[in-house]
Amino acid sequence: MRKATQKSAIAIGLATIVLCPTSKASTAVYTFGGLLSGTLKECLSNAKAAATKAGFTENQQEILDANQKAGDFHASKPGTPASMSMRCDPSLGVYSIGVSGIDAKETFDSLRAIVKSL
Repeated sequence: MRKATQKSAIAIGLATIVLCPTSKASTAVYTFGGLLSGTLKECLSNAKAAATKAGFTENQQEILDANQKAGDFHASKPGTPASMSMRCDPSLGVYSIGVSGIDAKETFDSLRAIVKSL
């Protein structure tokens, strides 16, 4: 009887593996950057406006470095697992944007919308 129980357990385990495949979650991340010609305040303001226009309206926040000479803007898109971040560093003369999400096409389209709005 013990062998029959083991065989049943193995059969149920194999059926579960075959009938209920595990899902694979993946994340897409796209980045963009450029030369920064304005001030830190202008860059962060532009980041907020572009993010808002692209639909990143939740959890918006600005975080300044301790020296107040560079900073970041972060936001997420309501109802989706997408978020964005923009770094403004006038001392280096550059900015960078990163957008992450689960759907690669939607994530890329979101980055394009942000860049287009800058």
